[in-house]
Amino acid sequence: MDARRTPAEPDPVDGGKSPMRRRVVAASIIGSALEWYDYALYGLASALVLNKLFFPDLGSEVGTIASVATFAVGFVARPLGGVVLGNLGDRHGRKAVMITTLVLMGIATTLIGALPTYGSIGVWAPILLVFLRLCQGFGAGAEFGGAVVMSAEYAPPGKRGLFASTAQVGAEIGMLLSTAAFAVIGTLPENQLLSWGWRIPFLVGIVPVAVGLFLRLRVQETPEFQRVKGTGEQPRVPMAELLRTAPKQVLLAAGARLMDPPLGYLYTVFVTVYAVKQVGVAQQTVLTGLLIASALGIGSVALFGHLTDRLGTKRVYLTAAAFAMVLAFPFYWLVDTGQPVVIWLALILGTSVGKELNNAGQAAYLTEMFEPRIRVSGVSLARESVSAVGGLIPVAGLSLVNLAGGSYWPVALLMVVLGAISFVCISLSKPAVAAANDPDATAAPAYAKDGAA
Repeated sequence: MDARRTPAEPDPVDGGKSPMRRRVVAASIIGSALEWYDYALYGLASALVLNKLFFPDLGSEVGTIASVATFAVGFVARPLGGVVLGNLGDRHGRKAVMITTLVLMGIATTLIGALPTYGSIGVWAPILLVFLRLCQGFGAGAEFGGAVVMSAEYAPPGKRGLFASTAQVGAEIGMLLSTAAFAVIGTLPENQLLSWGWRIPFLVGIVPVAVGLFLRLRVQETPEFQRVKGTGEQPRVPMAELLRTAPKQVLLAAGARLMDPPLGYLYTVFVTVYAVKQVGVAQQTVLTGLLIASALGIGSVALFGHLTDRLGTKRVYLTAAAFAMVLAFPFYWLVDTGQPVVIWLALILGTSVGKELNNAGQAAYLTEMFEPRIRVSGVSLARESVSAVGGLIPVAGLSLVNLAGGSYWPVALLMVVLGAISFVCISLSKPAVAAANDPDATAAPAYAKDGAA
């Protein structure tokens, strides 16, 4: 995937063979599936059951907001994880960071399933819950960066967008599995759900950890990292080098991502609470819609990833921002009908189309914005600095709806504003390393040292 190699040149990966490439894709998908299984699972649990288990004395409304706030806590640790583990990925290799993130996230998720509740140990229960959420967030801080970078750097010529999107395929699989898990345990009687049923989805998270660890231990470092290491271009402190040479790239990439958290969490965690509490829709109706949307999203994100290779990364990513703005108000019009099929349509448009168009464009865009020697640091910092704010989106959404007397309009307006900022930042961006077949690519000088992004 070197910017200086054209599609006509020989493909150096595996000497033209594909087993390692398949292994990398599988490892990327498994790890991202675990990341999003963890986060979607916790998001759904915080919206539906954790308020009763860990914040029983706060009442229904305040307890739900407090519970969803613990979901946001995990995002506080993500930038720190991105900085520390991003350095690891650029200094010691993509493989090292992929193994570290997988273990951290998996252990934290499993331990959440074993936590005593407020009724057993009092205030220590929410304290331990917050601590494990911080561990989850720290590990997730470089999971996406490591997975996307490794997949993109193993991509055949002309297929970087498709390969980079495989991490997002994993994300959709994780969303699908977590939603399916809650849809199943949600059928339990409430006393069984609150006593032991809610624990099962968290405890089984150890399974993808074992599978993912097996795959990632067998992956070799990417050719690009080996080249950087062999030529001695590795900076001593990659994150410091990133901030010295590419601050504009980081700011524009972070700005481009501002629409991502609302797409991810307003259309999953927040809408679950909104539809149930404000519209009066059955919980299972929303979960069924999320299942359908996640299943369709597995295919749509790969399709949109392929489109970035055919139409250009910037063009696809700009379309995603425009679509997010256009859909913001109609999405809630559809949800407010209270009709299951119409709500499912809204969730499909919001996630299978809007969110996945954004995800596919973002994956290719971020890998192109940073040169190989600082790429994991750049991707992780740009992504997770926004994720820290994004974790507050479900809490902000619930608070805005309460202030507006149950109306969705402030939430929809927030989506429009953030989508507009993203559109502007994407428009102003120039990649540091451009795909040879990207019709939109006007790259800044690759491997520039002067800080001009």
